[in-house]
Amino acid sequence: MTYVEKKPAPDRYRDELQKVKAYIATHNVYGVDLNPTAIELGKLSLWLNVIHKDMETPFFANRLTVGNAVIGAWLKVYSHNEVVGKKGGHNKLKVNEWWTKAPHKVKFGRTHVKRTVNEVYHFLLPDKAMLAALGLKDMKKGYATEAKVMADRLKDWTAPVGEEQFRTLQRLSAKIDLLLREAMETQVNIEHLTNNRRDIWPHEVPQGGMLFRAYEQAEKYAEKERIFDTRYRHDNAYYKLKLVMDYWCALWFWEYQDAAALPTREEYWREIENLLDVSNDKLDRNTQRAMADANRACEEIESEYGSERMTEEQAQIVAKSKEELLESTTAQTTLFADKEPERFKIAKRLADRYHFFHPMLEFIEVFWLRDGFDVICGNPPWLKLQFDDKAVLSERYPEVMIHKVSAPEARAMQTRFMEDASMRRIYEEEQMEVQCSSVFMNAFANYPLLIGQQTNLYKCVLTNTFDLASAENGYIGILCPESIYDDPKGQPLRREVYKRLRYHFQYQNAFNLFAEVAHRAKYGSNIFSSCKECIGFKSINNLFHPNTVDACFAHDGHGKCGGIKDSNNEWNTSGHSNRIVSFGKDELLVLAQTFEDCNEWETAKLVGIHNNEILKVLIKLSSFTNHLCDVKHIVSECFHETGAVDNGWIIRNTTFPSWNKQEMLFNGPHINVSNPLYKTPRSICKEKADYDIIALERIDDNFSARTNYIPCTSLEEYNTLIKGFPKGQDEDGNTIYENWMDYYKVGFRKMLSQAGERTLICALLPRKSAHINGVISVAFRNGDYSVDMTAMCSSIVMDFYMKTVGASNLQSSRMDSFPLVVEDKYRKALHARTLRLNCVTNRYADLWSEVWDDSYKQEQWSIKDKRLAPWDTLTEEWNHDTPLRNYFERRMALVEIDVLAAMALGLTLDELIMMYEIQFPVLQQNENDTWYDRHGRIVFTCSKGLIGVGVDRPTWNRIREMHPGETYTHTLTSELYAGQTLTYEAPFTCCDRIADYRNAWAFFEKRL
Repeated sequence: MTYVEKKPAPDRYRDELQKVKAYIATHNVYGVDLNPTAIELGKLSLWLNVIHKDMETPFFANRLTVGNAVIGAWLKVYSHNEVVGKKGGHNKLKVNEWWTKAPHKVKFGRTHVKRTVNEVYHFLLPDKAMLAALGLKDMKKGYATEAKVMADRLKDWTAPVGEEQFRTLQRLSAKIDLLLREAMETQVNIEHLTNNRRDIWPHEVPQGGMLFRAYEQAEKYAEKERIFDTRYRHDNAYYKLKLVMDYWCALWFWEYQDAAALPTREEYWREIENLLDVSNDKLDRNTQRAMADANRACEEIESEYGSERMTEEQAQIVAKSKEELLESTTAQTTLFADKEPERFKIAKRLADRYHFFHPMLEFIEVFWLRDGFDVICGNPPWLKLQFDDKAVLSERYPEVMIHKVSAPEARAMQTRFMEDASMRRIYEEEQMEVQCSSVFMNAFANYPLLIGQQTNLYKCVLTNTFDLASAENGYIGILCPESIYDDPKGQPLRREVYKRLRYHFQYQNAFNLFAEVAHRAKYGSNIFSSCKECIGFKSINNLFHPNTVDACFAHDGHGKCGGIKDSNNEWNTSGHSNRIVSFGKDELLVLAQTFEDCNEWETAKLVGIHNNEILKVLIKLSSFTNHLCDVKHIVSECFHETGAVDNGWIIRNTTFPSWNKQEMLFNGPHINVSNPLYKTPRSICKEKADYDIIALERIDDNFSARTNYIPCTSLEEYNTLIKGFPKGQDEDGNTIYENWMDYYKVGFRKMLSQAGERTLICALLPRKSAHINGVISVAFRNGDYSVDMTAMCSSIVMDFYMKTVGASNLQSSRMDSFPLVVEDKYRKALHARTLRLNCVTNRYADLWSEVWDDSYKQEQWSIKDKRLAPWDTLTEEWNHDTPLRNYFERRMALVEIDVLAAMALGLTLDELIMMYEIQFPVLQQNENDTWYDRHGRIVFTCSKGLIGVGVDRPTWNRIREMHPGETYTHTLTSELYAGQTLTYEAPFTCCDRIADYRNAWAFFEKRL
C-alpha cells in the first residue's frame, strides 16, 4: 500500500485523528489522585476531549485510580550484606541498620523478576521510624500503657536479623516473585478483555508477535467491570500482594487503640507466609538451594539475569486459561481456614482511610513490559505537610480562623474542645494523619533524596517519578516551586536532579496563570530524562508566559535582551536567544563558588540568571576573596515572636521605648536600606500597614521609633538570653560570654521581597537594642566590619546577588558568602557614606568615633548640587549635622555606594547598569517618577514604600509646573506629624540613575 493509499481521505482525516487520540487516552494514559472525585472528573475530561462518532464508553480499568501517591510500598530490595547482623563481642549479633540505607528497585525480565536470591523485598522489613504515633507526646501521655507496648514492639522489629531469619525473607521474596508474575499475567489478560476496540487507521488487525494471547473483548461496560473486579478476589495474586504491602504501610500508621494487636517481627513474617501460601517445593531452584545449604546463603547462586527460561511454576501461570484466571475464584471469600486475622482487618481499615498506593504493583504491566512510563507529567500539590490545630479547632470555634486569636486564647479553646469525645477523636485523627505521613516521608529508606528537608508533597512526588519513568527513554515534566534548587539541605536531591534535568523554565505568576498561587510567587517547569553521565541543561528565568519560551528558541540573536520589564513598564514577554543559559559543570561551579563559597558543583544551588552576560558577572563575584565566614561574627534571629512571648521574655506593647531599660526591639518595617529609622509603628499597630514614615529632617538627636514589644523579664536575665562572644571561663570551667546587647548589629529584614524595589535591606542597629525574628542580624566585635557589611549589602550589587538567588528568606548559610573587606581606597569612601546614612541619632556617636577617619573630611560628591551636605565640616565627634537627612542627598549617597561596591568587586560600569536594568524594574519605575524640590525633599513619588511622603498625584499635577522660587505648603496627615506643615520650593527635578552612575564612575575612576 502506497503512502497516498495509507493516508485517510481529507474528509475523514479529522475523525481518524480523533480516533487515534481516543485510543491513546483509553489505552496509554495512567494517573493517580487521592480524591475519588478528581479521578472521575479526569475520566470524564479524557472522554470528552477524545470523543468521536460511534465511540464506545471508555473503560480505564486500573489506569486511573484512587491512591496516595506518596504513601506506599515499592518493589525495592535490600541485599544480604545490608540486612544480616554482624557478629560483635562475645559472638553477639550487632544490628545492621537497614533502615539507614536506600533499597534499589528491581527490574523485570521477559518471564521473571530480575532479583538475586540474596536480595529481599524492602516491605518485608520493619523500619525504626514506624509506629509514628509515638512521636505525639500529648497523645502518648494519654495512652501510656499502649505506648510501652508499641515501644517494646519497635525494639523487637529492629533487633539484629540472623541467617535463619534472612532465609525466611528469601522464601517470602521468592514467593512474591511468582505472585508478581501471576499478577502481571492476570492484569494483561484483563486489559485484553476490557480494552476499547482498536479502531484506528488503517483499521488493520495486528497479527502475532504478542507476548500474551488476545481474547475476544467484552462488549458491555458492566461485564468489563465484573472482569476487572476479579483482581480483588481473595486468592488473586494482586489481592494478596496488595494486602502484604498494605500491612507494611499500616505499621507506620498503627494507632494506640490497636496496640494490643501489634505483631512481633516473627508473627509479621509468619502471617505473610500463611497469606501467600509459601511452600518450599514450589520455590525457584536458586532459593531451594539456599534453603538446603545454609552455608551458601550468602553467596551469589547461579544468577539467571541473562536467562528467559521459565520455571515450572511460571509455566503453569502462563498456561492458565481465561476461565481459570478470571472465574475460578468466584465463590472464594477468604484465604484463611478460620476467620480473617485481626491484624489484616486493621491493615485494610488503615489502607481504606489513607489510600496506600503501591505504584509498581498497581501498574505492574507498565514496569514488567516497558520498565516504566515513557512520559510523566504533573502539577503535584505544593503543600508542606503540617498539623493546623487552628483549622481543626475552627470546626467548633470558627472565630479562631475569622479573627486573630492569640496563642493563650487558642490554647484555652483547645482545652474546651478536647473535652468533647467526638471532637477529641477528630483532633487526634487529624494529628495522627499528619504525624504518620510526615514520619513516613522523612524516613531515609522511603525517600533517601529528601533526608533532612522539610516535608513537601511535591518533592516526594518528584522523586517518585524518577523511579516511575523508564530508565532508558522516560521523560518527566513537573510543574513545582523553585525550592528544590535552593533548599539548604537539598544537596542529595539536586545531585540526582542535575543528572536528569534537560530544561528548566522559571516563571513568576504575574499574569495569574494559576489563580490559587500568589501573584508574585515563582515556580518552575522542569523537563527531566534518564540519567546522563555528562550534566547539561538549558534554563530560562523570569518568565511570565509560556509563549516566551518558544520565542527565545526561535530568536536569531539580534537586538538587545530586555530586562524583567520593558520600556513601557510592562512585564517583559519578549523572547531573546541570549536568555537561554546553558548549564554544565563549569557554570554550576561558578554558582557554587559565588553563592556558597565552595566547589561542590554537583549540588550547587540554581539561581535565576536572566541572560548569559550575568554569568560573567557571577564569575567576577566568585573570585572575591574576603567573605563574612572569614571573620568572627554572631548571626542571630534574636526573639521569635511567638516563642519569646510564651517564654515570658517579651510582651506585646506598642510604645516609645526606654533605652535605659533596653526596651527597643526592631522589626522588619522599622528599617530600610541604610536607614535604621525608616518607619515607626502607630500607637495602635496590628497590621503591616500600621506604620508611619519618619522624616529624618524633623527628628531630634535622641529620637526613637516606637517598639511593638518590650522585655518583661529582669534586665539581668534579659542580657543573658542572647549570648555574645566568649570571653573566658568561670571557676567551674563554664564559658563566660560578653553582653550581646553591647554590640552594634547589622540588621537585615529576614523576609526577602523579590518583587519589591529592593530585596536585600539592611541597616546598622544601635547598642542596647534587640529585635524579633522579622530581622536577622550580624554582630562583630569590630565596628569597621559592621560598617563594611552594611556598605556592601546596601548596594544594588549585593541586592542583585539576592534577587538572582530568588530566596524568600535570608538564612545565615547564605550570608556566609557575602563579601566583606574591600581595598582601602574604596573602603574609606564606602565607610564615610554608610556612616552618614546610618548614624542618624546620638546613639551612634560611639560607632562614629570608633570608625572615624580624617579622610572623611576630604570626601567629595560626584556631582555639584546645593542640596548635598558638605564633607569638610565633619568632625570626629558626632553632631546633628553629621547624618544625611534629606531624601536627595541620601539617594545620592546610595548611588555612589553602588558604584564604589561595583568597582571594589571588579565589575564594569556596563555590568552595573545591566544589573539595574534587568533586576530592578520597581526601582526604575520609582526613580522615573520621584521628584525633589530645591531643598532635597521629595515633593511627589509613586513609590509604594514612601506612602505619606510628598503630595498626592492630583495635587502634584497642579503644582509640578511651578516656577523657581514658588512654594507650596503641604499639611501632613500621618499620626506622627498630623497637622504639621511642610513647604516645598520649586524647581522640582527628577533624577536619572543611569546618568548618575556614569558620572560617579568617571569621578571615582579618576580620583581612586
